[in-house]
Amino acid sequence: MSTPPVNLHLLKSALDGKEKEVVLLILGSGMSQAFDESEYEIIGTFPSLTESTDEKTVQGHPGIVALWNCDGTPILLSLGRRHLYEGIPLDQLTTLIRWAGLLGVGKLMLTNAAGGLNPRFSEGDCMLHRGYIPALLGRHRSRSFGQQLYQNFHSSPSSPVQTSTLLDKFADAASSEGVGVEEGVYAGVTGPNYETAAEIRMLRRMGADAVGMSTITEVEEGMRWGMQRLGLSLITNVLSDTRRRGVSHEEVTDVAASSRERLRKLLEIAVRVLATSE
Repeated sequence: MSTPPVNLHLLKSALDGKEKEVVLLILGSGMSQAFDESEYEIIGTFPSLTESTDEKTVQGHPGIVALWNCDGTPILLSLGRRHLYEGIPLDQLTTLIRWAGLLGVGKLMLTNAAGGLNPRFSEGDCMLHRGYIPALLGRHRSRSFGQQLYQNFHSSPSSPVQTSTLLDKFADAASSEGVGVEEGVYAGVTGPNYETAAEIRMLRRMGADAVGMSTITEVEEGMRWGMQRLGLSLITNVLSDTRRRGVSHEEVTDVAASSRERLRKLLEIAVRVLATSE
């Protein structure tokens, strides 16, 4: 028997009145391998798409929505995500975040696999998001997103949307537990192609430290609902504008698999920091 798509009613029933305690965690390419199937309870598959859209998911994105208990904190787990390059309508791309917001979930953890633009990064590093650049989203970019991002990252410490304090708490907690984490600015592009040498140079000049094909629209949706957020990129390859080597999606998921233990530790730290934040 196949697992049915999750819907708002099913999600509300699964959260069982614990919405204020819940952290929504969205896992990037291959990151679902950091969890054993026995650890979580499946609620359903990704919300159903329009009839004209292919229901298949990209490799490394199982397409499952589940509940995971992390040391007493209920986690709404999205094992993978949908992408703009799959032809998904923008309003459906962030359905799970919107439903979570409607139900009162106020904490969001976003992860992704990304290419490293900062030359000090190495394959397998994890980067905490200190800022975002909606670099090459074209018509998908919200007209108000740039202004929202500016306000978000230049706000007062009392901002209800996000403050540097939350990011600092995560960085300090990771350091105290001996788990190294880099920090930087994440640039979002539409994909599905990997960056050319010219695009790599452009993104670096824009101030980006890592680049990927997701997350930006999810950041925007989380901001709309006033969610407290943390973002983390797993650097699966380091980009060069002089030495060109093809990168495959399979390589990306392989790095995620090899970084399983470290990634899992950082996710647990992030959940703990979000769970105790006001």
